[in-house]
Amino acid sequence: MEFEDEFWEGEPDAPEQRPDPAVVRAAEAIRAIFAAQPRGVLYVRQLEVMLEKEFFHWVTDFAIRDLTEVGYLASEYVSLPSGDSRLRFLFRPGHRFRKRQVKSAVELVKRYSEPVFAKACGQYAQTLFLHALLKRGFNLKGENTRWHSGREWKETGHDLDFVVERDGIAYGCEVKNRLEYMSREKVGVKIRMCEFLGVKPVFIVRAAPKTYNFMVFEKGGYAWIYEAQIYPPGHEGLAESVQTSLGLPVVCSYGIPSGMVDRFLKWHGRQVKR
Repeated sequence: MEFEDEFWEGEPDAPEQRPDPAVVRAAEAIRAIFAAQPRGVLYVRQLEVMLEKEFFHWVTDFAIRDLTEVGYLASEYVSLPSGDSRLRFLFRPGHRFRKRQVKSAVELVKRYSEPVFAKACGQYAQTLFLHALLKRGFNLKGENTRWHSGREWKETGHDLDFVVERDGIAYGCEVKNRLEYMSREKVGVKIRMCEFLGVKPVFIVRAAPKTYNFMVFEKGGYAWIYEAQIYPPGHEGLAESVQTSLGLPVVCSYGIPSGMVDRFLKWHGRQVKR
């Protein structure tokens, strides 16, 4: 779901600290977007995803903060009909005729963040990736589980989406089919779970910052980044609307591309040789 509880990280401790060069570049990128579309209206998550190939989401958040503080951008919050979340829309000051744009965006966000649909997207992605691995010779050892090899994780209430094994190596897999990042805290918990259970961590996510991926690599795991959020078949119309109107990376898929699975298998082969 689209919760606008921004993930702040690395905020300067003192006002006199030099500006982060990455934040400065992100602010320049945002200025360029609005210079090209002076009557544009974007919400925060949308802008984070648009710029994520170049900037971490929280870097974009810092840039937004700076641009609103100096008055380059104005913003307003709009609650979703569910009432439990809201969107922060950004626009150039003086853009008085934005209501239709905001309403259109809210309607789309309402559709793709509806709890039943969001849950279906998560379950569908989990099924697709599990099926892709089973087709390649991996064996399923557990789904939605906190058990492996006689050990049970009891430190927290978390579990792993599934555990698979091949060539004597077990992998604890976590699938997150969302626009936003997993939280650093949850990544840390899942890595500790995998260490405790004696499995290698595999994070199968649409997007993740390199700092998180490094945490996974350090523990002998794999970050499987697939970039476009996956919708179940039958929602092609919604996917097209989200792509064209909001510019977000979404796709209706019937399976995981073989090349993507090949890369994981190649990495697995290196683990077997160690």
